[in-house]
Amino acid sequence: ALTEGGLTPSLGLIQQAQKLTQLPIHVLIRPRRGDFVYSPQEIELMQRDIAFCRAQGVAGVVIGALTPEGTVDVQTMKKLIKSAEIEGKEDFSFEFTFHRAIDLSSNLLESLEVILLELPDISRILTSGGANQAYPH
Repeated sequence: ALTEGGLTPSLGLIQQAQKLTQLPIHVLIRPRRGDFVYSPQEIELMQRDIAFCRAQGVAGVVIGALTPEGTVDVQTMKKLIKSAEIEGKEDFSFEFTFHRAIDLSSNLLESLEVILLELPDISRILTSGGANQAYPH
């Protein structure tokens, strides 16, 4: 999955990682390789993965979605974030990181501004500063 830019790990891998470390685990939610423009079916799958991760007790998830025009897909991001809510639970210590989809956006600085202003639940952003790779091989 790493050669594909990272994909959502299996249930077993998430549980094994939790057994082996006390460090906070942030799970990448990405159903397939390629771009970050998702179909309604892929969004639903991602929502289920996020809800599972929250129920499993991981610290957070790493997510990102773009529109076909290359802008941050705020609507999809809000759906993904909402899927981690637990009904009747006020404490919301679950964390969200926006992943390197930002590096493939049509305008990195505008995307950063959108995330900061419209997606306040995002606490981190992973970026290579717009480069194709964070680290050359």
